[in-house]
Amino acid sequence: MKKLQEKYNLFTAIALCFVVYVVLSWFMPTATLSSSGVTEGAAAPVGLFSLFYYPTYALGNFIQFGLIILALGAFYGVIAKTGVYGNLVTKYANKYKGKEKTFLIVITALLFIASSVLGVPFALLIIVPFIVAILTKLGFNKITTLASTFGSILLGNVGSTFGQSVAGTSSILLGLKLSEGLVPRLIFMVVIMVLFILFIATNTQTKVEKEIVEETPKKNKKGHEEKVTTEVSKKQDVLFLENEEVKNKKDSSLFILLLTTLIIAILAMFNWNEIFGISFFEDIYERIIAITIGDYPIFKNILSLTVPFGYWDSYELIALLLIAAIIIGWVYNLSIVDVIDGMKDGAKRLIKPAFYVTIANIVFALVMASTEAGNGNIAIYISSKLSTITEEFNFITPTLAGTLSSFFYNSYTQFFSYIGAVLSSGLESDLYVVMAFILQCTHSIMMMLLPTSLVLVTGLSMLDVKISDWLKYIGWLILQLIVIFLIILLIWILII
Repeated sequence: MKKLQEKYNLFTAIALCFVVYVVLSWFMPTATLSSSGVTEGAAAPVGLFSLFYYPTYALGNFIQFGLIILALGAFYGVIAKTGVYGNLVTKYANKYKGKEKTFLIVITALLFIASSVLGVPFALLIIVPFIVAILTKLGFNKITTLASTFGSILLGNVGSTFGQSVAGTSSILLGLKLSEGLVPRLIFMVVIMVLFILFIATNTQTKVEKEIVEETPKKNKKGHEEKVTTEVSKKQDVLFLENEEVKNKKDSSLFILLLTTLIIAILAMFNWNEIFGISFFEDIYERIIAITIGDYPIFKNILSLTVPFGYWDSYELIALLLIAAIIIGWVYNLSIVDVIDGMKDGAKRLIKPAFYVTIANIVFALVMASTEAGNGNIAIYISSKLSTITEEFNFITPTLAGTLSSFFYNSYTQFFSYIGAVLSSGLESDLYVVMAFILQCTHSIMMMLLPTSLVLVTGLSMLDVKISDWLKYIGWLILQLIVIFLIILLIWILII
């Protein structure tokens, strides 16, 4: 049983979340949210049939997240097939030999800032396997690599400044300007980034463990053989280079293509118009699709793209990754068979993360299904009850509501649409920005811990790190984050 739990550590954690929701559904009342307010309802128990229905419901309705990971695998599978990827990884690893901590700090800071400012986590994942490969080559262990990459993206959401997926969503839904509450968010961002970098860089367990290896016995002066041992780092497979031969080809083109794919994904998935009022990309899109030959809309039909830059989502990202993979195969003269084989091998390499990132939506699927069926949900009920404990605004009840409700919502947009609406009901508009900051921090911190967090689950399964080991590693940092969050929040409330 113990071996089974160790092997399926992450699956067990996700299943446990599902069980917790099922148990709660039998005695916890629900509530619905409408324009007239919150209406309490009866419990909506998850019955025996639903125990089998909802897991398949989650697979069917959230398969796009799994497809993104499979497309990412296919993309890197073709990259590995070129034989140049190994050169590229080795070149950057050699460049930072002796300066490993510098590379670790720089990468951690860059991903953190990108996440905080942009808030497009799945676009940022495009570069992560490449960074993971370099960190592995530099001798960092899996949990340090996980923290520096996936952890940085998650923590960037905690300190979100302009990020579309968190701070941007809060501002848009509440009708606020992003400049409102920006100073406390910037202070929090800088403090936690410095704290996180120190936490990673000063950790004594950053490198791969050593092991004793016996060498060929040597004879001493008396002619007797003596055992000779040496201490070496345990071997770690480099992501997407486990079984690929390395060819001596030029790698600069590959790096440019990889970077171009990342930049296109960021530009296309970040809503420049809603966040910054920049309509440039939408205007360009309209001009391109308006081009006709005679009356025939040539580019509109060739591209078949109905979504302008700034509004791309899961399926556009999947298409981009696959198109980029084909272009890379063409640039490096791969045959169609090689491209297909590369895609197949790469997707196979990430089939486990793809599965986990899909089923990680199981609790969210239950919540949304219950809401759509008109039964309301438990999170709205909990938040409503907490919001009515005191007549005046206090930071404790929304903090508790945000923390508890994060268990039910792994989508910040849906979380804020419902929980933010409940907590802001009857609240003075001057306090909206404080409440938004509270929900941003509580939800994002919980996404660093819960096995329903899509980015966390992807990282854990991709790097084969147990969630229990991750929680032991990150627990002390989370406690520090909570203390800093409460201090900033308390000062902020006292000032206003």
